[in-house]
Amino acid sequence: MTFVVVQIDCCQEPENYFKVFNAFKDEAGRFKACICDDAMGMLSLYEASFHSVHGETILEEAREFSTKNLREFISQNKDENHLSKLIVHALEVPLHWRAPRLEARWLIDLCKRSHDVDSTFLDLANLDFNLVQSIHQEELKELSRWWKQLGLGQKMSFSRDRLPENYLWATGMVHEPQLEYCRRMSTKIFAILTIIDDVFDVYGKLHELELFTDAFESWNMNAMDQLPDYMKICFLAVYNFTNEVAYHVLKEQGFHILKYLRKAFELKRGDATPTSIQCYMQETGATEDEARQHIKSFIDQTWKQMNTDRTENSPFSRTSIDIVVNLARITMWMYENRDGFGVQNHGITKDIASLLFLTSIPLGCEVRDI
Repeated sequence: MTFVVVQIDCCQEPENYFKVFNAFKDEAGRFKACICDDAMGMLSLYEASFHSVHGETILEEAREFSTKNLREFISQNKDENHLSKLIVHALEVPLHWRAPRLEARWLIDLCKRSHDVDSTFLDLANLDFNLVQSIHQEELKELSRWWKQLGLGQKMSFSRDRLPENYLWATGMVHEPQLEYCRRMSTKIFAILTIIDDVFDVYGKLHELELFTDAFESWNMNAMDQLPDYMKICFLAVYNFTNEVAYHVLKEQGFHILKYLRKAFELKRGDATPTSIQCYMQETGATEDEARQHIKSFIDQTWKQMNTDRTENSPFSRTSIDIVVNLARITMWMYENRDGFGVQNHGITKDIASLLFLTSIPLGCEVRDI
């Protein structure tokens, strides 16, 4: 938190970065060896380095230095204590790139097995998590009723039925209780887009898809007459939902957003979309490992740009910016080393959804060693 405050200030005066980090360097410009003895401090330096923006070299040096020393610490400390688990977890994915709600549950479970955590603080964290979870449970029940009444899942049996996963995605973006409308509408949008995606990728014939695309572009109810029955119900569901959202925003906020919502549903797609890794391999002749490293570098550069956008003056609210950043975080989690959404009944995704929405945290449990 201290670093983030300093970072915002340093956007106006970049030389402040050097004042902060040069205190940890020797006369030769290298990080002092003595700070290697403080593993927790090294972990904090590592986490701070992921808040870097374009043009900064000192945080790149900090990341390289801290990563090397943290890996050495893990290799020399095989016992899985609280600190070791934190370090291994951070080396897998830094805190800045993790979805807050998922990270909160993981950290609570870790702290329950440690003697170094204030029990009162932990009880408050447990209670807060359970209270927010109860709100999410009610929302998920309401969304389940909406999905059943909409009838798309039953009428289009070829498509993926992913309402819990869609709600998990929305909760990863925005979990705060007061932002319920955003979470609920996001879930509905994701659910409908999943159906449309399957129409294009799985079931639709070429001439049907052309008519389907034309219907969205014209945004005319008369275009439904040319569609097969299964596409009619899909188009009508999108049409009604889009107008409902546009009406609500116009009434509550005074903004006319219908044309932007329409554009979001104007899809022109092929039958198969290659992955970014496959595209890079085909375009450059790179191996799969080389392609993966390139994509990781691209992700890192994108995070730097988002860090810049977060600290600069923006016409968007802080809440809006945080939602966009959290979308990147939950997307990274969903597709990190797997397809956590497209694969039916993916074990990890369902386990996490169960922990977040179904399994409350027992209160007053004894703290155990790890």
